Order: sequence, then C-alpha cells, then structure tokens
Amino acid sequence: MPQQSIILDPADETLELLRCACGSWSRLSLSSAEVLCDGTSISGFLPFLVCDTCRKSRLPRPVKKTMQALQKDAVLKGESNIHVDITKMPMAKKRFAFCTKVNLKYAPLDYFCIPGLERPWDSGFLTPVFFSIEVLPYFQNHPGYVVNLASDTYGTLYTKDGGYISFGLTRMKHLIMWLGDLDKLSERDLLMLTAHNIDSDHDIGSEFYEGQVEAVFTELSLEQRIVRAQGAFGEKLVKEFASLRLLQMDKEAVDLLASMRRPIYFTEEEFGVAVETMTKLFIERIDVEQLRTDLQPFLSPRETKDSKSYRGLSLLQLWLKKRSQLADATATMMPLFVLYDLRVAFKHLISDSRKEELKLSSLSRLGLKSDASLEALYLQLVNSLEHSFKEMARYSVRSEQSVAPLDASR
Repeated sequence: MPQQSIILDPADETLELLRCACGSWSRLSLSSAEVLCDGTSISGFLPFLVCDTCRKSRLPRPVKKTMQALQKDAVLKGESNIHVDITKMPMAKKRFAFCTKVNLKYAPLDYFCIPGLERPWDSGFLTPVFFSIEVLPYFQNHPGYVVNLASDTYGTLYTKDGGYISFGLTRMKHLIMWLGDLDKLSERDLLMLTAHNIDSDHDIGSEFYEGQVEAVFTELSLEQRIVRAQGAFGEKLVKEFASLRLLQMDKEAVDLLASMRRPIYFTEEEFGVAVETMTKLFIERIDVEQLRTDLQPFLSPRETKDSKSYRGLSLLQLWLKKRSQLADATATMMPLFVLYDLRVAFKHLISDSRKEELKLSSLSRLGLKSDASLEALYLQLVNSLEHSFKEMARYSVRSEQSVAPLDASR
C-alpha cells in the first residue's frame, strides 16, 4: 500500500513553499505515494513535500505538472491506474556541469523539486550538497580560508583572494553548500570535501535556505545576535588584518552553536549550563596564538615578556588597547570578564561565599541591583555581550601606546 495519498486538482498550478502552512519546515521525501487526479490513480516512488510536525504532504509544482500530464495521457489511453518511478527517470540521474573533476554525491531531484532552487539560467547551481560537519575544522585551520558563523546555522568561508562561499547547518546538523559555489574551490579542497560528502537527506529548511533562496531574514534570538556580532568582528579582522583569525573552530563549537538556548525556568542549573556554553563559544575559542603573533610588533620587550602569561581575555584586551581606537577597551571587555566569572560561580566547585561574591560582583558590573533575578542577570549579560562585540568591530590600526597591567589569570 502507498505510504501517502495526495489529491491533486488537474488545474492546480500553485507554487508550494518549503515552509508548511503550520509554520514548520517541510522536507522533500522520495518514497512510495499515490496521487489521485480527476479519477486517475498515479502511484509509485514520487517526490513530495512532507511536514513532520502536522504530517501534511504536498506536491512541488514541477511534480504537479508531471502528474497532470500523466493523467491526461491516461485518459486518452482509457487507463485509470498508472505506475511510475520518478527516481529512475533521467532527471533523477542528471549530473550538472559543476565540480566535474570530483565525484560529489548529490540528488538532482533536490534541485528540480525543492521550491526555489531550479533556475532557467543556471542549471544545477543551487543543488544542495551535503557534508559531515567534521569538515569545518579543516577549513578553519586552512591558511587559505576563514570560517565565520554569522548565526548558529548560517556561515561563510572567506578566501584570502577576497572570495567567499556561504554554507548552512541543517536540522540534522549536516553542512550544506551549493554545487555551483563549490565549483570555485581548488581540486585539492574539493577532494577533501568529497571525503566528508554524504548522501542527501533532502532536508534543507534552515536560515541558510531562507537567506539564500527566499531572501528572508527572520529576527535572530538574543543568543544568535551575540554570534552575529562576534562574527562581524571576526570578519573585520579577516578583511583588514591579513586574514587574522579570531576564533578556532571544531566539532564541539558547531554542536554548541546549534544547541545554545536561553534558559526556560532560570534555575541555577540551567543558568550554569547557559553561561558555560557561552564561555566555551565566546572565550575559550579565542585563537590566542594568532592574536599574540599579530600583536608582537606593537609591544616593547618588557610587554612581550609580560604578555606571555596572558590567556584569551587578557590577550584580546591587550590587542584592543594596542591595535584599536576604542575609548575604553577595559569597559568594552567587561561583559566577557563577567561571563567568565559567572561560569566559575555556577559551574566550578567553590565555596558558597565565593560564589555569592562573584555573583554580586557580576550584578554590580552590569549595573543591576544585588537582588536582581537570574533572568534579569542573563538578559543584561547577553545584551552587554552583543554590545561588546559591536564595539570591538569599530576599530582601526593605531600606533603603540602605554597599556595598564592586566589580570592575566583569565
């Protein structure tokens, strides 16, 4: 028995959207289905859009046209039942004129059937190609590329020659890029990608799809806004400081970006998890060695010696003081130091008195009263972190100047 039964009006030419009417993303399914069109039953393996939330199934417009043509042909032949398998038709096996030197796996039916991808002037360009997220660290550590995540599911690969390639992270945490964009890469890098290439699961609903195909940019969460602001700062470093890299990228970072969420009940446990995640993303990923190397020409011998013990936050603060025109780098960095202290307070094994001391100090530095709730503390923290990274992005090179001693323990 067919798994799905879909009724199709023979005059229906509606362009279906990838987002379902219920608000959830649909995915393309290539499975057994039956289409009932004006008394004719067309069954077999068909591409259709299915929403896993409300279970509604819909036909993409190209499939509607194919089904309607088959129905008309069946009427002429006096048939009422037709069996088809679109997955075996030539369009399902087509290879596009991109990345022809490597054997990338992709599903041509994605291009033809996912709404918004097929274009008459660039056959196959917007074919989604799927990869394991383990490939991201390769590009992060590659001297010719810089990875920038502007939100938790939408990013860009920048090249030293000024080029860039957008990529997305799907609901299943797969990395997707457009086939046409991949054609810009060297054969060596394409071979590396091919080793991490996976079969399409036909599910591309994401910020990447919305931004690239529908040109719709939904309002970001508070947490995503920090990622975007940090990404903008990192992008500016890449463009203006010879591809200076702010952040390191690994699989854990990708997972954390996808799972970063605002606490629901604002218990101490939830709050601790949230600040620990943000600490790992916004502090522990700072590429200390890149900053240290870039900073050396601007330091005196004594400063160079003193800075050898500096860790992420202290080194970034020194870099801002020596290489920026921020009026007060110390004040700009303050929310990050608060974040570090809150992680210690809520996730480290310390005495109750020390925990309370760090909490009160954090509240005070963020301009909150000592009896403010954890929710108020969290909201003020995330807003302050976004503001900090925006301020960091407002810099330009400046000459060497005196620098106040820093607390190098952080």
